[in-house]
Amino acid sequence: MGHYGGLVHFGNEAAASDHLPLFGTERFLAYLAGNEPWATLVSEGHLEPFAVDTMTATIDEHMAIEAISVPHRDEFSDTVAFSISIDGQPWLLYLPDIDSWDTWHVADAEIARHDIALLDATFSSADELPGRDMQSIGHPMVADTIERFGHLTDDTNIILTHINHSNPLGDETSEITHHAIGAGFTVAYDGLMLDSDR
Repeated sequence: MGHYGGLVHFGNEAAASDHLPLFGTERFLAYLAGNEPWATLVSEGHLEPFAVDTMTATIDEHMAIEAISVPHRDEFSDTVAFSISIDGQPWLLYLPDIDSWDTWHVADAEIARHDIALLDATFSSADELPGRDMQSIGHPMVADTIERFGHLTDDTNIILTHINHSNPLGDETSEITHHAIGAGFTVAYDGLMLDSDR
C-alpha cells in the first residue's frame, strides 16, 4: 500500500492531476494499466507513464539519473534504486527498499562507487511490529547494515533512511542511533540537504 496505493489521490476524487509524469519499470506500469483504480488514472491522462528499466535520464548538462534493479517484494512489480551521476561520475545512490543485502550481489560495489548512499533502514528489530512475520515484510535490520557496510564509511557517506515509525533509529537518544553514528553512519532527518563538491 505504501508503494503505489497513494497514486489514487491523483484522480478526480482528489488532486485531479493532468499528465503527471510517473516513472516506473515496464512491469509496474503494465500492472497499473491492467488494474483498477490505477488503469483509469492512466487512461484519463491523470498519470503519464515512463519506463525506467534501461533508462538513464539527463537532468541537465551535468546531472543524470539511472534506475538500478534491486530485489524487494516483487510479487506485483519491481523495485529500483536510483543512481545520480554528476559529470558522468556516480555521486548519490538512493536505495530505500531491499529484501536483504545478501540477495543483491553487487551491493558492496554499488555503494562503494558513490560518494553518498541513502540506504534502507526501515527496521532495527524483528520485534517492532508485534504479531507480524518480519520475514514477509522484507527489509534488512539496521544492525546488519552497519555490520555489512561499516568498512565503506571512510569513502562513502552512508545515510540511513526510510525509517519506519516503529524504529527507534528515529530517536536521537536511542541505543541504535548511537551505535549507527558511532560506526560512521548518518541518520536521515527532516530537512537534510546534500551538496556535491564537484
